[in-house]
Amino acid sequence: MTPEERFEQIEATLQSVSNRLDILTKIHLDSDREWRERMDRSQQEWRERMERDGREWRERMGRIEAAIAQDAEHIRALAVNTVQAADAIARLARIAERHEERLDDLEGTA
Repeated sequence: MTPEERFEQIEATLQSVSNRLDILTKIHLDSDREWRERMDRSQQEWRERMERDGREWRERMGRIEAAIAQDAEHIRALAVNTVQAADAIARLARIAERHEERLDDLEGTA
């Protein structure tokens, strides 16, 4: 093989390697671009999900807080009613005691 033929063979090999390297570079860049696009979409979906979940959580917490406030009102009303009922029972007990005393007095005089 002459030096010129050897040079041409090396040049052809280098050209082949260069072409393959160009192809691999393009494949790598395309793959990297696709990966970045997928990651961007994934991050956007994650942000949207977190925002939606946060909004849902805040709505649920609002409903829970409203229910707690309503329960507190009911408990306050129940406490007032309980005090009123206890007062009424105490008055009725005094009335019953007086009636019993009057009955005892009536029975004692008869």
